[in-house]
Amino acid sequence: MHMQRLATLALLAAVTATAASAKSRVEAFGARANETQGCPEGSYSIVTAPDGGALSVLFDNFAVTGTQANGGFARMTCAIEIPLRLPEGYSLGVYQMDYRGFAQLGHKQRAELAVDYGTGRGNRGRRFHRHVKGTFAGDFVFNENLRGGVLRRMGCGEEAVLNFRATLTLVSKRDDREGTMALDSVDGAPKGGLVFGLDLKKCKG
Repeated sequence: MHMQRLATLALLAAVTATAASAKSRVEAFGARANETQGCPEGSYSIVTAPDGGALSVLFDNFAVTGTQANGGFARMTCAIEIPLRLPEGYSLGVYQMDYRGFAQLGHKQRAELAVDYGTGRGNRGRRFHRHVKGTFAGDFVFNENLRGGVLRRMGCGEEAVLNFRATLTLVSKRDDREGTMALDSVDGAPKGGLVFGLDLKKCKG
């Protein structure tokens, strides 16, 4: 029953008109996994769009699978820090989060997604938690809009780092044991997985 699909973490930058006119872009460098259970070295890659408006972290297989052997309970975690190189004189903020994935669950199963994320090295400013209940087979999409001030802005002389810790959990009861949940994207589409909506603004002064 386990379905392997290319899992994608996409960071989409919504750049302001001022930033666009300056032909500035956001670049990621030196990303590293702090918890390697769900994303060991070599199992993910980071790709930026030519215009710098999107950054995708592509996973080989970030998924949990229930079996008879594990009693239908499975948990997997991936935590990554992504340093960002911003255009000089600009700051960056996060205003939106989208979560896209796939689940196949029996009647007595539920799958959970929990994501702690923040701006700055090691800082966790926000927690997102949702679940999918069986019977279910297909894609899921969760959206979260962040009001100003929920996460502090990055840049303007300070280090710019995005970080997240995502955990997938599958829980089963009674006879339902086989199931799966994944953060994924069909054919690696850049809008799959976790989507950070970013806002680039000129620094004051």
